[in-house]
Amino acid sequence: MYRGTNPNNYIMFNNELWRIISKEADGTYKILRNEVFPDMAFDSRGARTTGYCSQTFTSYDGCNAWASTANIVGSPSEFTNGRYSGSVDKDSEILTYLNGEYLDSITFNKDKIVSHDFNIGSVTNENNDLQGQIESEKSYKWNGNVGLISLSDYLMANSDMETCGTFSTNNLACTTCINTNWMVIGDKENWWTLSPLSDDPYSVFRIFFTGTTTYNSVSDTKRDVRPSLYLTSSLSLSGSGTQSDPFRIIN
Repeated sequence: MYRGTNPNNYIMFNNELWRIISKEADGTYKILRNEVFPDMAFDSRGARTTGYCSQTFTSYDGCNAWASTANIVGSPSEFTNGRYSGSVDKDSEILTYLNGEYLDSITFNKDKIVSHDFNIGSVTNENNDLQGQIESEKSYKWNGNVGLISLSDYLMANSDMETCGTFSTNNLACTTCINTNWMVIGDKENWWTLSPLSDDPYSVFRIFFTGTTTYNSVSDTKRDVRPSLYLTSSLSLSGSGTQSDPFRIIN
């Protein structure tokens, strides 16, 4: 896991600067695009209206399930989030875009992408238990090519885990935590994670440019997209990982 203000984790992928989040236990590299895409909704109003996505305000605010239940690992009959449960008949619009139009647009090193599990379970707002949060995120998994980060990915990129290592402490100490986490980007960028709010079927967490994390209705079109994906464990790299000398894929 790369942590801190500006670790040497820059990597060139698709002729763009990305950042390495971590080298996983299976040897794959989880990476995050250095810049965001323009605003788009996580899921539009009325895009999904059955089962889990038919409850409370989802018809107005959209549905926060990342994937259809058929495409969740193990193909469970229902997606459960607190008191809300039901089948999900379609993938989210953001998943569909990232693994369709966006994936098709990648022209360099595309063969290095590997399909991988992403943790898509819900997160309790302002919790103070990082390990419990991670276990909740792991309660559902989606296997695919392009996703977003989970909320715990963001928290674990901080080098000051004592001050900033949980949801609640990060937000309380945001003036400190903004300076010890490389994932924070300026210019008032606010970008989606794939972590849904616990016990709520229409809100997803996002990263705010102040370093804080909060949730929004998934139909909010004023949130940016910062894709994440996994590269094969068999990479050979050159470079030092700095912004001026990023890692480059040489095989």
